[in-house]
Amino acid sequence: MNSSEDLEGLMRKYSGSKTERDMMEYYTELYACLQTLQKLERAYSRGVFSTPDDKNAYEIECKSLIAQCRSNHDCIRDLFPEIEKFVDTYKMGCKLAVIRLKRGLPATLEHFDGGANAADRRSARDVTDATEAIISLMNNLAIERRIEVDEIKDPLMYALNSLRKVDYLVPKLIGREKMVAWSAKISGMKVVDALSDAERREFLSDVNGMYTEFKYEIDKM
Repeated sequence: MNSSEDLEGLMRKYSGSKTERDMMEYYTELYACLQTLQKLERAYSRGVFSTPDDKNAYEIECKSLIAQCRSNHDCIRDLFPEIEKFVDTYKMGCKLAVIRLKRGLPATLEHFDGGANAADRRSARDVTDATEAIISLMNNLAIERRIEVDEIKDPLMYALNSLRKVDYLVPKLIGREKMVAWSAKISGMKVVDALSDAERREFLSDVNGMYTEFKYEIDKM
């Protein structure tokens, strides 16, 4: 699939079997959801949702669109591993929608901008902190280089501490136990020791798995 292919051309391409028609539905629904989310985010950025009732309505719609986008994206992830690739391929220009999908939360919850009760704001803050901590740990491990113990210990502990703060939301994360095991292993190493490349890749795979599990559990809420 080249970058110049438009959605109309894709519709002609997937017009045969039921499987192809199902695939086309995923494409068109994702396309429509992204456009709608983009319009919603643009309206929010312009201050359209000013009252608490408006912000609550925005949150409900935004959560629904995020879930729909992710559901349809999951069905075509083999072709478009990252949502940005889909947006770029069809020249959608949905920057605000992509940002909101990456955050995984309505802007009101991310910025504590009214429209949510104290418990919701606490949940949003804790989820955001945990998400950023896990991503930071993944970024540290993703670079193919020598990683010494003292480099990775703090990001790992920060991620574990952030995950503990969301125990009341996601109490049974299988991936967290793997992180605890990595913490124990690293604590038993010397400061000057480094992870082998095989260890780095295994560690990164475990963190990626935990992140996927974490996001799945949060999205179900």
